[in-house]
Amino acid sequence: MSDPMAAPEEVHLLSGGAALELHWQHGQRSRIDSDVLRGACGCAACQALRQRGETVAGTGVTLTGAELAGVGALQLFFSDGHNRGRYPWRYLRDLAEPSGAGGD
Repeated sequence: MSDPMAAPEEVHLLSGGAALELHWQHGQRSRIDSDVLRGACGCAACQALRQRGETVAGTGVTLTGAELAGVGALQLFFSDGHNRGRYPWRYLRDLAEPSGAGGD
């Protein structure tokens, strides 16, 4: 099993920002829809919204960019202007839907 703290080998925005694809060690790939990522933002503002029972973001939000945030996370940029959350590698693994290995 791969180290859950290890960074992916590649990160790609797919389908006009509709999803994030991560290529991990040993050929494992993960895909996470942008709506899932936006709804899972861990910044203080989004946590406060969730605690009040409010929706973090509507549907149809896409990814517009991604940058390294230190050595252990990504900072994601969304079409609704939000860019405060950091997504550690382990958190991204937990959110991901595995899509197999290699060129499947």
